[in-house]
Amino acid sequence: MNDTRNIRKNDSPVANAEHSRLAERPERKSRRRVAALLFLFCGCLVILGGGGVLIWQLTSHTSTPAVYSSTPGSSGSSAKQPVGCTSAREPVDVIQQQTAQGLHLTVAQIQARVLASKTIAQLATEQGLTETQLHNVEVQALQYANNHWRSMGCITQQEVQDNMQRDTGSATYMDEEFTNWFKG
Repeated sequence: MNDTRNIRKNDSPVANAEHSRLAERPERKSRRRVAALLFLFCGCLVILGGGGVLIWQLTSHTSTPAVYSSTPGSSGSSAKQPVGCTSAREPVDVIQQQTAQGLHLTVAQIQARVLASKTIAQLATEQGLTETQLHNVEVQALQYANNHWRSMGCITQQEVQDNMQRDTGSATYMDEEFTNWFKG
């Protein structure tokens, strides 16, 4: 059974290692090992990068004081308002947007019709709104705009009340006021 005559020369790797082609080549490192190290390295970079971004976000978004600018026309007082506020009584752009939404039109459509000598009341009638419905749309637009500015710190609660009392007068007054806001 252990007859060495029947064993081919290449069948015995130990005995013939010096004659093998594989023995002449340098030993290669395992590709799995390199891939695992590369994967580990990339994972560490992602974790460190994510941690860096998190730290940056936490430090850059701490509460910073609001930037203030002076209010023109405030009768010589040095009152200051947060950025985004203007010297206007109310945010006309917000009023326009809310009114347009209530009339089921765009701001541009309303502006074009107002420039063609239509009033907001006439536009509302064309859209099928009653005088009461138009009044509700206008009051809601004013409330939304005033509350928006109050939340930004542009006006106080007392100024919101003053604006609402002044601007929610008769239907004729409100029609003139809203029409003028869309004239630009």
